[in-house]
Amino acid sequence: MATFDLEILTPESRVFTGPAEVLLAPGETGYLGVLAHHAPLLVALGVGRLEAQPAEGARAVFATTGGFLYFRENRAVVLAESIERGDNIDAAEAAQTLDAARQEFERSAGDARERARVSFKYAEARVAAAQAASDRGTRPH
Repeated sequence: MATFDLEILTPESRVFTGPAEVLLAPGETGYLGVLAHHAPLLVALGVGRLEAQPAEGARAVFATTGGFLYFRENRAVVLAESIERGDNIDAAEAAQTLDAARQEFERSAGDARERARVSFKYAEARVAAAQAASDRGTRPH
């Protein structure tokens, strides 16, 4: 499969760099996929699960709080506000956080409801990223 250069950055660090075959990202209005030779793109990212399939090796799954995705001339750059790699997330802790975030969302109202919704979505993304990372060894890709 054709590849493109991918770089995933936060304000503090370089999280990933290398050739990739596929990038799935949580856009503000829905998920989007990027393959080699995609049309130029600049999009705001939302809270969710981000997946990269490197040219070699296992897919990398992350939970992100948002940022931007830029693609041009077969190079993608993800500028993430914050991002956690799925294999660095404690699945049990993430599940507890999800339960607490769900309860907070259900009882929130007004301005607090939007903050609770974002926390709930991020907790969902952390659980999904941790699960995907743990499934790597048990399921074919």
